[in-house]
Amino acid sequence: MNKCISISFLGIALMLFSFFLLTNLKAAKKESPLLLVLDNDTLPEVNNQIIAFVDAHLHHKVGYGECWDLAAIPLNNSNAKWDKRYVFGKLLQPDTDSIFPGDIIQFEGVVITTRKENYKATAYLEHHTAIIYKVWGNKKYTLAQQNTSDLGRKVGFGEIDLSHLDRGRYMIYRPSK
Repeated sequence: MNKCISISFLGIALMLFSFFLLTNLKAAKKESPLLLVLDNDTLPEVNNQIIAFVDAHLHHKVGYGECWDLAAIPLNNSNAKWDKRYVFGKLLQPDTDSIFPGDIIQFEGVVITTRKENYKATAYLEHHTAIIYKVWGNKKYTLAQQNTSDLGRKVGFGEIDLSHLDRGRYMIYRPSK
């Protein structure tokens, strides 16, 4: 058999799998152009350190247990630049910038109402700081947080869909050195 034109079964399978991934990635980008799937090796350095800090402190109280402590302590530990108040790095524009795990979100006067069939849930985030732990899509995140009615003063996770924002504002920051 001619070696130049022979293709192994494994080679064909890899080519088909690559085609499948590229096709589905293009379709996903059409639906949500800002959704990026990143692993910890491709996150910005400080974001990676913040996610590692959350993982190491899950179900434990960080600092005094205030929501703000969960952002402030890993920022200080990584020597990140921030104002030591509520500006946690570079302000991002969620409608145009990619949002990464390890970015920090600050809520001010936020009310979110979610409706499903006969169920209605309202979340109030008057003044709250959290870490974006996972990005599921445009304005859909898993947050790492503490000092909430569900979690108490220990670090845990909560889901949020900001497309249901009724009132208030939120800012997302990219920490950096």
